[in-house]
Amino acid sequence: MRRIFLLSIALVSVALGLASERRPRFGGTLRVELRATELPPELAGPFKVVEPGKLAANDAFPGGRPFLDSIEVQLGRSLRDQALDFELGKADVIEVSPVDVARLKQRGASVMVTQPRETLALVCDQPQEALAVSIDRAAIHSVILQRAGESTGALLPQWITGYAFLFAPLRDLGRAKRAAKPAPLSFAYDRDDPVMRAIAERIVVNAAEGGVTLRAAAASGGGGGAAAGVRLVRLRVALNLTITINGATITADNYDAERAALADFRVIPLFHLPLAYQLSPRVKGGPRYEDMWVTQ
Repeated sequence: MRRIFLLSIALVSVALGLASERRPRFGGTLRVELRATELPPELAGPFKVVEPGKLAANDAFPGGRPFLDSIEVQLGRSLRDQALDFELGKADVIEVSPVDVARLKQRGASVMVTQPRETLALVCDQPQEALAVSIDRAAIHSVILQRAGESTGALLPQWITGYAFLFAPLRDLGRAKRAAKPAPLSFAYDRDDPVMRAIAERIVVNAAEGGVTLRAAAASGGGGGAAAGVRLVRLRVALNLTITINGATITADNYDAERAALADFRVIPLFHLPLAYQLSPRVKGGPRYEDMWVTQ
């Protein structure tokens, strides 16, 4: 009996020793590259800004000190530039298109995918009913997006509100032709993003089928072109699960506010997409930044 007891203690000691070896130690710097021009809000709290582009671990964070010592963030980087730095070993975490996730996983890459946190939408300077009912979301979702995310007529995703399905996307070319106006509309989108460019080109074709003429005025850097009559943009869901458009903040518990924001067809939601990131082999833990660590 004593022998069994001593053996049990030995096994527990070995297990604790192995666990201790696996437990990450504090330290290391994570190198992150993003398309955004502002720091991700989820970094606030676990980390604090010490200089532009560099954050240090917050020792007093209520959730516990992050494993990392620091994070270096490069903002405003195109997906192409991010991919190049990743291949050269200059970045640990980069953004990738949700369309590429399946291919990357087949190659054995480490990929992290969130729930839908981004809304692709058309933002118009005037009501555009004809355009809204011309777009074939199902075809774009299937062919261009490879079924990543979901087609939508809502600003906030279903997993947040529970009622996004009530804003069912509608395609009605007969209604579009009755509502269409002869004047062409200028159309801006992000020409540096191949997926956004492909979606924009398909929207131009769909609009023409509904009697709407869009003249593409491609804009770099996330679909700028503020002077354009129609813009294809990404709307990011905030950390508090709200989305802001045209100065109005839409919350998950206010169906009437979202319906009012969409009623005049100045904002036309198209797709809810997840955020996707590729991680270098030296990145461990996650999915939150404060739970990550890096190996040498």
